[in-house]
Amino acid sequence: MKRPQEKIKDLVELQVFDEVQNVAADPVRAVAAYRFTDVTSDLIARWLDALADQPRGRGTALALAGSRGVGKSHTLAVFGALVAVPELRSTITEPHVATSARRLMSRRYLAVRVERGTRPTLTEELCVAFTAAFGGSELQWGDEPGAMLAVAASRALDATLLLVIDTSFGRETRVDRDDGPFLSELAVAARNVNAFVALALDDDIADANGINARLVATYKVDYLDPEHLYRIVDLFLLRKSKDARAALHDIYLTLRATVPGFNWSEPRFTALYPVHPLIADIAAEVRLYAPTFAFLSFASASSVRAVGRPALSLILLDEVFDRAEHDLRKSKKLQEAFTAYDELATKGKQQFPVMQRLQAKLILKSLFILSLDGHGATASDLCAALLLTDPVSPAAATERIDEILMRFAEIAPPDVWERVADVGAARYRFLIRSSVSFDSALEASVKQLAIDDATLNEVLGTAAHARFEDWPFVASTEARPAAATFHVAWRGSERPGRIFERAPFSASQQSNARAVDWQIILLAPSSGSHHDGDEAANSQPAPPSLPNSDDTPFINIFWQPAALNQEESLALRRLHALRTDSALIAKFGETARAVMGALTAQSERIWTRVLMSNGQMIFNGVAHSFTDEARAAPTLSGALADFFAPLFDKQFSQHPAFEEMLSEFETARLIEVFFGGANTAEPDMQRLISLFAVPLGLAVRRSQSFTTEIVDEAPAPGWVTEVLALTDSADGKTVPLEVVSRALRRKPYGLLREAQHLVLAALVARRRVQLVTVVGESITRRAQGRSIKWDQIAGVGRAAVTHHNAEELLAWARLLTGNPALSAGDEPPSHESIRVALAAWLDTWHEQRVLEKTDALPDASLTVHAWSLATAVRKTFGVAAQAIEAAIADELSLEEALQRVVDAFADSIENFARTSRQLVDLTTYSSGIAGRERAQAYLATAEPTGEESIENARRELLSIAADPHSLFDDGRRGRFELLWHEFHGRYVEHYAAVHDRTVGGASDRQPLDALLRAREWREFESLSQLSVVNRQSWADAEELLERVERSRCDLPVRQVLVERSTCLCSFHLTDAARYAHLSQELEDIAELGRAAGRRTLSLFSKQLSRTLGALADHQTTDAETTDRARALSDAFARGAVPERLSNGDVRLLERAIESIDAPSPVRVRLPTEGCGLLTREELSARLRQWLDDLPQHGAPVEIIGEGDGNGA
Repeated sequence: MKRPQEKIKDLVELQVFDEVQNVAADPVRAVAAYRFTDVTSDLIARWLDALADQPRGRGTALALAGSRGVGKSHTLAVFGALVAVPELRSTITEPHVATSARRLMSRRYLAVRVERGTRPTLTEELCVAFTAAFGGSELQWGDEPGAMLAVAASRALDATLLLVIDTSFGRETRVDRDDGPFLSELAVAARNVNAFVALALDDDIADANGINARLVATYKVDYLDPEHLYRIVDLFLLRKSKDARAALHDIYLTLRATVPGFNWSEPRFTALYPVHPLIADIAAEVRLYAPTFAFLSFASASSVRAVGRPALSLILLDEVFDRAEHDLRKSKKLQEAFTAYDELATKGKQQFPVMQRLQAKLILKSLFILSLDGHGATASDLCAALLLTDPVSPAAATERIDEILMRFAEIAPPDVWERVADVGAARYRFLIRSSVSFDSALEASVKQLAIDDATLNEVLGTAAHARFEDWPFVASTEARPAAATFHVAWRGSERPGRIFERAPFSASQQSNARAVDWQIILLAPSSGSHHDGDEAANSQPAPPSLPNSDDTPFINIFWQPAALNQEESLALRRLHALRTDSALIAKFGETARAVMGALTAQSERIWTRVLMSNGQMIFNGVAHSFTDEARAAPTLSGALADFFAPLFDKQFSQHPAFEEMLSEFETARLIEVFFGGANTAEPDMQRLISLFAVPLGLAVRRSQSFTTEIVDEAPAPGWVTEVLALTDSADGKTVPLEVVSRALRRKPYGLLREAQHLVLAALVARRRVQLVTVVGESITRRAQGRSIKWDQIAGVGRAAVTHHNAEELLAWARLLTGNPALSAGDEPPSHESIRVALAAWLDTWHEQRVLEKTDALPDASLTVHAWSLATAVRKTFGVAAQAIEAAIADELSLEEALQRVVDAFADSIENFARTSRQLVDLTTYSSGIAGRERAQAYLATAEPTGEESIENARRELLSIAADPHSLFDDGRRGRFELLWHEFHGRYVEHYAAVHDRTVGGASDRQPLDALLRAREWREFESLSQLSVVNRQSWADAEELLERVERSRCDLPVRQVLVERSTCLCSFHLTDAARYAHLSQELEDIAELGRAAGRRTLSLFSKQLSRTLGALADHQTTDAETTDRARALSDAFARGAVPERLSNGDVRLLERAIESIDAPSPVRVRLPTEGCGLLTREELSARLRQWLDDLPQHGAPVEIIGEGDGNGA
């Protein structure tokens, strides 16, 4: 299905990508830009753990292998940065790595980086690195690896030496030398020194099968797979929403149906979109000639430019060419090929019509990139690479490309362009000398090796794990097992099965048939001489048919692959030759490895086509193709689940549909809690019941929760009937558990072990059956609250139930309801009076809500003893209440309900009495705990009174309240209530009395009122208004007066103290003493303020004398004012401040102060009189007072000594 309206930007959420070119030079950016996947987080965490666990004096050597551009250098740079720079460890958000990084905090580390390729030998490069780290001369380090490392480790002192060895950044060519022996000696030497060697295994030293095989023996090697890059793209660079992935599914199906040769898997296509998946396959080959080309940076940058394109317009090989062309042209090995390319690009375009020239140019660029491995491409390859299609005939698109390539071949220089008439379609390529010689050597190796069909199947099998991460067969040189156990999810159960890898079916495989539901026999594909487009390429010989009748214990499936075509067969042969012919790797190095990587990716595509796209599953002789959903599944379990779903639906039609997966954990929880009669009201337990017990017909909803139910009168589920039929037909004997399991496992139920255990536990809970152990012991309902060891269960038998007569049931009804007058009369115990009495008891039970109150208790209050009581009450009275509720609702007969009541109490009067006492204790506890907590809170916040009787009561109350179990002790509970009433009453009276006389209606305000009316207070108030006087004392007085006004309280404090420990006015008992001395405090402040004001005025004696005299001379209207101004002037002239200053005097002084134009300097002495020895606090108080006395306006202050005339 095409989506012409959608753009790439509608399907992809582009993320910021910080490309750090030289990761070793910028560790902060390197760490910030690194994106962790499951693989790399586990890898780096393991390396950090290995470093943290390394004993002092001992060392380790680890190596990281992988193809070019996979991220080895960045990974090593991040590892080295986390070790060397402790500050960076806190920036890691990946929990696994962050935890391991924190383990490095206890030790010091010194990191040294060795850059291969910067000097002629690794010895010289190691000397340069050590000299940079420790100083000195390069010549002092010698040339013996062990000695060099030992000296460096010793010079690191108490720090552990981290030696990171990686190829230098910016190298144009590979490091062409053999460093394997030197590196191996270095690793051996590290074992006996305090050092950690971390090596990046690049192409020139990564061969484990050639001359550097010693590295595998001396280093622990981890491999970084290219799949890691694809995960980064999918998770961090080109994110897709769920809706976008659904749209990409349609786009993928469109490309698969219309583009010839487009055989990449859907998970790979979706992960890399909008980048063509072929680009990931050839990235290593491009990087071989363009060292700066990196797949991640290319994917990010090209996607930014492509967001406005239509959804089907992917990023193709021509953009790779454009991005890498500058670096590619620098390679001397490609000069001849570029000469031919330039000639064809300029002259060749004249050979095509104008409308076809752009397509020809794209083909030319793509072919150039595909020629870097020396093999070239067919027209079908280019069609898939460029997504070219023909709406009428897919083959027509391939024919057009082939025609364009033929016309290029006619004008191309023969020494740099070649058309190879290979098996299948013709291949075209630019002749790159190094690549061509490698390709010739590879072809010779393929011809020399005897590669039969079995070998091809082995090679193809190695690609399965790349397609499905849960593929059960792991590729190895050792013999693999013929079959693997596998599970397929269906209706919330894991259906067990087996997969036979190309193993012949035989009768011996039936031996373990009862343990599986299905079986797949994977057949081997045939390697014919067909082309990719031939129908015969998809055909295989018909497999032998297997019966799948009602007697067949499992579903038999043949997985029939499509036949390999010639091109696919050749690709697999080339891959096998590269993996086995060590001479190719030794001679051609990174060229061979780049081609191996491309062929490995191609083998995955071949596997996908042969097994998934064109493969078939044959059941009862009928071939079934995989659905689109199965082909798109990222896991084999998902693909098989899609295929098996309709088969299981038919095979096990009555199997319930669980919304989640039923495992042993959920089964054990349900048996122990739900069927064991424990607390089923918990939300988590109710969820489990809804998910699993209800679909099995083992529970019903009653009121607000689920309860166990298997009713005789209602139709029971088939599996319940099956078990009961088996036990009935056994004539009192035990039915082996295997027989029961087989009956529940077969059609049409298909119940697996976990569901079977739930069914049996429900029947035991309802006294229908009992379990019998291997030693003959019976497990009945009473023992089911504990976990059941199913491996010790031998069989199932009918429950040995004691049926009580009507008189016995009536006795229990009397006992439960507490009504000895109940009588059955002439009728059975279903008499209406009994129903009424039981209904009344049930109403009382619901009103008390004992269990609900207990469940609502906070964790701190739910002690072990309380929990034990609740469990006992729940299993007895709780079960009895459920049975009676069912009887009242006419869902259960009254006889059956009373029978369950008897069973709940184990038919024991003593048990009933004991449980009744426990119910009383639990009721008292659950009801009293809230009041006890309120009392504790009151006691904790109540203020100290200083009264011995009150405080003694408080201490004893807190001691009792600290022990929740005191609620179960009648004596201590009564003592607490007595003390509480005594404490509360006395505390309220004490607090209220102090409150009333301090801030309430009984408080005495006469001393304060007298102070505020006194002449001294009025003078203090007047002086404080002068502009030159410091107003701090007046501010303090105002604040204190305002506090007095705010503290006045007319509330009924005794009523407030019933629930609160303090009054709403915030009065505290500790404030009482201060309020008692309030008048004295205000009087002290007023006296201090008056004295400070007078001292301040004395500093202006001369100025005030002159100004007041001038005011007296010019005052003509008011004789009294004139006289007063004259008197004040005379007083200040004598250097004295009048003893009494009226409000009028203060107003005259303010007028005088305002008349002073430019105040003369105020001459003052430091306050040294009578100081003597002072504390720091005393000196600070004296200086603050002296500063407060200084004028508030801007008059300058002159400090004078003892002999400098007059001064204040």
